[in-house]
Amino acid sequence: MLSRKRWILLVLLLVVAGLAALLLWPSPRPVAPAALPSPNGYDDLLKAAAARQGAVDASAASTEELRGFVEDNREALRLVRVGLSRACQVPLEYSQTYMTTHMNDLASWKALTLALKAEGALAERESRLADAVKSHLDGMRLGQHVARGGLLIDQLVGISCQGIGLNSLMDVRTNLSAPDWREVIQTLEAIEREQEPLPSMVARDRDWGRRAMGAGYVVASVVDRFTSRSLDVAYDKFRLKHLNISARRRLLLAEAAIRSFWLENHRYPDGFRELVPALLPAAPADPYTETNLIYRLKGDSFLLYSAGPDGKDDGGTPFRKGAEPYPPKGDIFLDSPSP
Repeated sequence: MLSRKRWILLVLLLVVAGLAALLLWPSPRPVAPAALPSPNGYDDLLKAAAARQGAVDASAASTEELRGFVEDNREALRLVRVGLSRACQVPLEYSQTYMTTHMNDLASWKALTLALKAEGALAERESRLADAVKSHLDGMRLGQHVARGGLLIDQLVGISCQGIGLNSLMDVRTNLSAPDWREVIQTLEAIEREQEPLPSMVARDRDWGRRAMGAGYVVASVVDRFTSRSLDVAYDKFRLKHLNISARRRLLLAEAAIRSFWLENHRYPDGFRELVPALLPAAPADPYTETNLIYRLKGDSFLLYSAGPDGKDDGGTPFRKGAEPYPPKGDIFLDSPSP
């Protein structure tokens, strides 16, 4: 424990360091944003958000209510598909006012994902499972598109959107055909190929803070490092959420291949080696360990899971949200909650 005098000295040193940074740190100059694709699918998604009308609870709404909502939002859904068909990147601005205006964009993405969920729910009610799969996969793709090239707040919103699409797919997965599962495999493989590395996301967020906030960000970071370390805690929480959605997405990819194999061969595969390369280019890696996801036969079915935050195979014991100590024990399954 530091004595009171040492704490006072430490605070004084931080104040002096902060004042020196304010005096010596050059005023932030306007920084040209990264080159954006042209056309940028992000612009089409903004148009889709502007065209969206109303809201509906896909789980509680009647078929007629769903049908009316989808019809009212036909143009918005069309624009979503235009945006998803194009390269997409968040148009970052390095200014202190950027986040205020950008929050309006962020609020739109969940509403669009829920519109896709409603479209998928209507397709399910009308026994159009292939169309339902496409709608829910588009919800996952939307989550990735609206976050690409953005800050961690963009990534968190994207993770939420991906979770909505993934959970909707889980609700129909027992009724899918082999062609449906192959559609899932193809789309999830594309999402994995286009996924940004975690270190790049964090580095861009820190870089934006330095450029947009200047010396204030540097001083706040230094003070935080010696006090609450809230920035480190925030980055660690983001890392856990990112790894969780990555694990669940790869579990869905692996299950898609396993169930497709079963439909075509009337048995489950003995291991991932039977799925590669006919159904998968490689066995899906566990993001927590970078080794294969855990798969084994169990009676007439199978077990499929990730090692989870502690990086250890806990024998298929499910991860419990909020469990102590940290990192919590337990394995991640397709239906596991976000930490």
